[in-house]
Amino acid sequence: MDKETDVETVQTNETRISFESFPDIELVKEFKNGNEKAFDTLVSRYQTKIYRQAWRMVRNEQDALELSQETFVRAYRALPKFKEKSSFYTWLFRICFNLCLTFLNKSKKEQKVSSIDTMTEERLMFEAVSVKEDMREPSLITKREGLAKAISNAVENLPPQQKLVFMMRQYDDMKNNDIAKTLHLSVGGVKSNYRHAIVKLKEMLKEWLLR
Repeated sequence: MDKETDVETVQTNETRISFESFPDIELVKEFKNGNEKAFDTLVSRYQTKIYRQAWRMVRNEQDALELSQETFVRAYRALPKFKEKSSFYTWLFRICFNLCLTFLNKSKKEQKVSSIDTMTEERLMFEAVSVKEDMREPSLITKREGLAKAISNAVENLPPQQKLVFMMRQYDDMKNNDIAKTLHLSVGGVKSNYRHAIVKLKEMLKEWLLR
C-alpha cells in the first residue's frame, strides 16, 4: 500500500469516526449537502431499533426485515425534504409505523406472539410486576419465561392507541412530546393513554403481582 493510499484510508477512518459522534440533526444536514456517508451512519445508528419496532408490529422476522429495509429506502428518498420540525428518529419511526400499518391492513393476517424471543420485555413491566425471589436461582428460569410471555400477551391485548403509546414510551424511550407529534395527539392525550395502559396491564398481570 503506497503513502497516498495510506492517507486516503486514514482520512476515510477519520470521517467515519467523526460522523459516528455527530448528532442526528448534523448528519441530516451533511446528507442534504451531498455526503451520503452521513446517511450510512444514520442507518447504522437506528437499523436495529427500527427492525425491532417492525417486528413488534408484524410478529414475523422476514416481514420485519423487509419493512425495516423499506423504511430506510423511503427515508433516503424523502430526507432531502425533511423539515427538521421533529427529531430524525421520530420522523423515521413514523415511516416505519405507516409501512407496518399498510402491511397489516393488506395482509389481514392474524399476528400471533412468537416464542420467548421477547424475554427482554420483562424489564418493561418491572414497575407493575415484582419478582421477589433471587433471580439468580436456576429454578426461576421458567418463571421468568412465563412472566415474559405474560407481558408480551398483555401488551398485545391493549387497545391500539394505548399499545402504541406504551410501546413508544417503554420500548423506544421516546418522550411524551415526540410521541404526541408522531401520533398526532396532545401531550395530555399521550399521558392519559399511558396511564390507562398501565392500569390495564396491571389488571391483566395481577396473578404475577401476587407471586
